[in-house]
Amino acid sequence: MQALAAQAAVAIRNARLEELSFKDPLTGVYNRRYFSLRLEEEAKRQARFAEPLSLVLIDVDRFKSINDQLGHRAGDDALQETAKVILANSRAFSIVTRYGGDEFAVLLVNTPKAAP
Repeated sequence: MQALAAQAAVAIRNARLEELSFKDPLTGVYNRRYFSLRLEEEAKRQARFAEPLSLVLIDVDRFKSINDQLGHRAGDDALQETAKVILANSRAFSIVTRYGGDEFAVLLVNTPKAAP
């Protein structure tokens, strides 16, 4: 019984470490590594099943001036708030990622280019 409990604890710890490796520590959204993996998966799914797939790229305007004028903490706050706004306005199964410094990418699975 103890061996089973130990195996379960290791599995839980490994799952947590994997999750941490896919998350951006500042914003809490997925990181570019996860984005790359999911983009490949979703592109294959789209090709196989012809389900629509859309991609949104978001770049925070004048981000450098926020850091330069107000400091890096303010820049961090701006990125965190941006991530919150994107998440709040995305479907639960949309894939929200921090793509780069002030860039976010959102994979919109099963979403056509134009809404009906």
